[in-house]
Amino acid sequence: MKRKFTLAVTSMVAFGLLLASGQAVSASAEDAINYRQSVYGVTGWNFKRMGAMMEGEIDYDAQEFLRMARLVASMSEIAPEGFIPDSDSMFGPTRAKDEIWTKRDEFDEKMVNWQNAAAELARIAEEGSLRDIRNAFRATANSCRACHDDFREQL
Repeated sequence: MKRKFTLAVTSMVAFGLLLASGQAVSASAEDAINYRQSVYGVTGWNFKRMGAMMEGEIDYDAQEFLRMARLVASMSEIAPEGFIPDSDSMFGPTRAKDEIWTKRDEFDEKMVNWQNAAAELARIAEEGSLRDIRNAFRATANSCRACHDDFREQL
């Protein structure tokens, strides 16, 4: 499991560096799907642990929570890169709904809402009260849910 996670993160970082350097002239649909699934894997891993802290299932560790909040904020910034044209579900195993491409403006707006909420969570985690952090965490979770409801197939 740890090896799989490390491989996913390494792949995501390498792909991101290629995109940032301009070397990835034409990413395939499969590359895009793998990239975004890796981004959301990192996000989910950290968000679940933050949620466990917020629910009291594990001890709250302010420094660890801040580290994870920053990671989630970073993932929110790079996630849109994985939604290139023609990387919809017909090109690989994905839970992305077709509406991502047919209602792109709505999808982009929800992505920006997530980015803003995640950035705010990271900011508040730096110096906010636990009550403020819980509220920011809830707002971030709601921004995720809003996008999932419209643009992600449920299991």
